[in-house]
Amino acid sequence: MKKICVLLILLITSVAKADDISQYKFYATDNFRDDQQPEFAAYIKNGDPCIQVKNLTTHKEVRFCQITKGINLADDPNIYPFEMHFSADRLYFFVAAYWADQACTIELSNMTISCELKNKPKKEEDVKAEHQKAVKKNEVVIPPAVKHIEFGNVKEAEGLFRLILNNSEINPCFTIEHYSTSLFDGPTNIKHVCSAINKTDDSIIDLIGKDGNWWFENFNWQGNNLAFEINAMGGNYKCELPLPFTEQSEALCVR
Repeated sequence: MKKICVLLILLITSVAKADDISQYKFYATDNFRDDQQPEFAAYIKNGDPCIQVKNLTTHKEVRFCQITKGINLADDPNIYPFEMHFSADRLYFFVAAYWADQACTIELSNMTISCELKNKPKKEEDVKAEHQKAVKKNEVVIPPAVKHIEFGNVKEAEGLFRLILNNSEINPCFTIEHYSTSLFDGPTNIKHVCSAINKTDDSIIDLIGKDGNWWFENFNWQGNNLAFEINAMGGNYKCELPLPFTEQSEALCVR
């Protein structure tokens, strides 16, 4: 009787040791809720770089080492699977291979594996489609208030400036945007100009509330300034806005 007890203890210890969680690098099943019974399990054990997939109903088990013709998990410790997960009737994962990472799928119904490059070279038509999408995202949608849009650059500033002129009867202000990197990255600075400073007496020339009788006109890029005029009752003002501008920048004018 004593011998039987000792044998049972040894057997239980052996089983417990075999199922010790520390022996596994990865273990997952395909059930996502507690009320589901798993049908498949996938695991990787210490000392074995290959993926084991087991059908828990039929107890059939398949060991996957050969990922592609030139990639075998057992050949190189620098080749290994990661981000493994079940979805529907498949096991998805990536394989880190320093010359060509792979995106792989194991079909659970027939226990077959297929892989392709994780970052496949883009087709020319896909690149063009992405470019058109980016252009569409960043294009200027011209509302009725906008009169004219143009681009310019200056010596002392990287990138481009975009000038948006409004119909003064609807909106007397103009907008200037500075794109220091590219149009696709969006503007670095934006300034809406509705007024300017009269250099003669430091008074503010404000176009808001003038009911379209005063307006900005004759814009041009001069050196490191945006030059323009204010058409005002009683005479025009010649103005300059220094570029690149800041939030505090003001246009200075003389009659």
